[in-house]
Amino acid sequence: MSSFNITVFVLAASLKPLIHMMALLRERTLFLQSEMSVSESEVNKLQKKLDLIEEELYDLRRAFATKKDLGQVTNGITPNIQQLTKAMKKFEKRDVEFRNWSEEKFMALDQKVQDIDQFICYSLEHRPKGFLATCMFFPLNLTFWTLSGYTPHFVDKHYNK
Repeated sequence: MSSFNITVFVLAASLKPLIHMMALLRERTLFLQSEMSVSESEVNKLQKKLDLIEEELYDLRRAFATKKDLGQVTNGITPNIQQLTKAMKKFEKRDVEFRNWSEEKFMALDQKVQDIDQFICYSLEHRPKGFLATCMFFPLNLTFWTLSGYTPHFVDKHYNK
């Protein structure tokens, strides 16, 4: 046999398996297409969902501040914070001064109360015993003295008309 005959025989022998392989490939392609067939309504639903997600993403990007925006806000707030810090320092200084002043005044007042208490104790110890009776009747004496002071004015107004 010649080389040409052998080549034709090999080609003819390989033609049947090649046709069979093409048929298998066609069947597999049709099967995969039938499995993957998607209706238009499903595609439209998915497209709408995708559009909604993109819109939400756009809104979120607009809503969140960028680094530049935060820098501008920080630059705008910094002078106010510095002013507040200065005001707080002044307030704290005034508060400390007021506390010191009030402490001094309370200490002076406390000292005066102690001095008066000592004076009263000294007076009670060195006064005669009649002083105790005078202190007991002081409210009564004060009432009579007040009434006697108002009596002439009362009599003049009502009886000398």
